[in-house]
Amino acid sequence: MHTELQHAAEMNDDANLVKLGQIFDGFAEFVDDPSEGELPQQRVLPYLFGNRHQHDLGMIDSSAAEITVAVGGKDYAIKQSPGLLTSARAGGTTGAAVWRTTSLLAEWFVSSDNPLFKSGLLDETCTLLELGAGVAGLLPLVVAPRIKTYHATDQSYALKLLQENISANSTSKKRNTKSPNHADVRLSSLDWEADDVNYFLSSHDLSDGLDLIVASDCVYNYHLIEPLTNICTAICRHRRRNLRPTLCLIAQQVREPNVFEEWLTAFSQHFHVWRLTDSTLGAALGIQSGYY
Repeated sequence: MHTELQHAAEMNDDANLVKLGQIFDGFAEFVDDPSEGELPQQRVLPYLFGNRHQHDLGMIDSSAAEITVAVGGKDYAIKQSPGLLTSARAGGTTGAAVWRTTSLLAEWFVSSDNPLFKSGLLDETCTLLELGAGVAGLLPLVVAPRIKTYHATDQSYALKLLQENISANSTSKKRNTKSPNHADVRLSSLDWEADDVNYFLSSHDLSDGLDLIVASDCVYNYHLIEPLTNICTAICRHRRRNLRPTLCLIAQQVREPNVFEEWLTAFSQHFHVWRLTDSTLGAALGIQSGYY
């Protein structure tokens, strides 16, 4: 097992991309390409489906200015902006509240059986970029201490409260351990449609590309399909060929199945896709819980 994981970290050619797929097969199911045509050499780590309760948009409590979210046995006090959420701000305001998908994804990341860390696909040498981070800060709080650098990105309106939440919840109870306040978390504004990806990466010391892209609950209307697909594709193509390909992890609650299916079709034109198995997702995200 250890040898296989070491090979995974050193993949840099077509043959080894197949090897990477074999690692995925240990905890994920390959999703057949719904479109036609040859796929580029980029891989997408599995997507998650959410429940389809039409009355539940997926926010934990959109009316509260502050909520407490438990992840990995620890409580996080997270500030939100109900006023901003209900405003008519151009460009959207969904990042002003904490979404249930994000808390479930954070819980999945801290699991001792998390397949990314367990397989060696994520470790202390890796650099991760989150798209549409919102204000919560849960993912950087739990993931950043275990990797090299965590880049949390969103539109500029979300960054101030995001920084406040990360700072307020970054406390160390033990000395000489890498705790959230010692983790390398960097916040940046990134507009999927307006910003130049090459300039963004080079100006943020990311010329070699990234190990992992994470997007939590970012596929919720048709307008976002093309921008999300394009930004992920552009970032992945920036990866140096002598390094392991960039992986994408897309976690999503499905509110409108047609939107997600159209996004998946568009994404599959550029990526190979796997879905996490129920045993890998665990009880909180498995079929029996309403997530599949």
